[in-house]
This record gives sequence, C-alpha cells and structure tokens, in this order.
Amino acid sequence: MFFPIDPDTVCLSTHMMFFANPNMPTALDMYLAAGEGDASGLAMMTLMAKYVFPSFVLGDLFNKGGTLGLDHYQGPETINLGDSIIGSPLSELIWPMAANWPLKLEEPAVRQLQESDVDMLVVNGTLDFSTPPTALDEARPYWHNAQFVLLPEFSHVGDVETLQPEAFAQLISSYYDTGAADDTAFVYQPVSFTPKMSLSTMAKLIAAAVVLVPLVLIAGATLIVRRLLRR
Repeated sequence: MFFPIDPDTVCLSTHMMFFANPNMPTALDMYLAAGEGDASGLAMMTLMAKYVFPSFVLGDLFNKGGTLGLDHYQGPETINLGDSIIGSPLSELIWPMAANWPLKLEEPAVRQLQESDVDMLVVNGTLDFSTPPTALDEARPYWHNAQFVLLPEFSHVGDVETLQPEAFAQLISSYYDTGAADDTAFVYQPVSFTPKMSLSTMAKLIAAAVVLVPLVLIAGATLIVRRLLRR
C-alpha cells in the first residue's frame, strides 16, 4: 500500500527491541510474517521509530561513549558484522556521527580497564545485546573482588531489574547485608516466541482506523445534512 518501509530503520529498531526480553518475540514475529508475505509489521516498525528515537539525547551519548571508545573506531567496516542478518545498526548510527563530534578524548589510562580491589556486584543477562557476557570476561582479570552473576536469557538492565523483581531485590539486599549476593530466588525464564500483540496486528488495526474513521465521519455528516434538509 502507501505505508513506507525503511530497511535501516527496521534493523536499528530490531536491535533496540532486543534490549528487552519481552520485546524479542515481537521482533521475531515481524520477520516471520514478512517472510510469509505480510510486511505490515515492517511498516509499523518504521512508523514507531519516528516517535521513539527522538527521545535519545545524542550529544550526551557522543560525549560519554565517544570519549572512551572513539580511538577504537576506524570507520563502518570496523563495526559491521559482515553478512549477519542485521549487522551492527546501533554502532553504524552512532560512530560515524561521534567521529565528527567536537570532543576531547580522556587520557589513555582512563580509557582502559583499571585494576581494582573494590568490592562490587556485577549482574548481566546472557542475552544482553548492549553489554554481552564477553564484556564480563574482559573485566574479570581486573576487578579482583567482584561477584559476577549471569542471568540466563535475560537481556539488558531493564530485564535484570523488572522480570523477576523479588529475586532482584533479594540479590541486591543480600549483597549489601552480608557481602554475598544470593541469586537463588531467580528461576529460569526462557524467551517466549509468542508476542502479546504482533506488529502486523497493530498495523492492520491502525490501517483500519485510518480508513474507517473518515468513512464514519462522512456517513455521520451525510445523515446530519439529510435531516437538516428534511426539516
């Protein structure tokens, strides 16, 4: 129909949706539906992105993230994942702009992991698309008194805090009370492959509303005009 689909926007939105476990089935369902000929979910994703991404404060992001990682950026070819399905869309969005952002890099020593004996608790999900578990492997040799907790099939920080809030509260309180983080209250919660509402369904409802609302208004106006003429 006349609804636009922008492939780059769809890829970027998919990447962002994977930051939260509950959103993953919605993204997967969108691609499965498109593979069967129903691209309405892709159009819905393109539409939604216009209202979601303006909430990002990119200047703040560039100054914080770019200050630490800009020296590792050598152009899109260094962060693209080759022939993977969606590549690395968030990096492809941020780093070309950050490379031209007027910022001053911190001293080299500050941009590297530092040895630390500070007690700390580090919690991560095994499906974190923002900070994957490999980041913990990189940090382990440096943080000597850190306790690392990996939560199976959790994604980013929102999942850690909200998917099982009672277990998270126990994890944090036990660490502060005793110095030992108790993660025994967490139960295995696999990713669902059934979305609560598919993007294709949302798109069809909106398309129906776009068509039906004007028709209802026209029909109502026609009835009013007829009644007035009869009088």
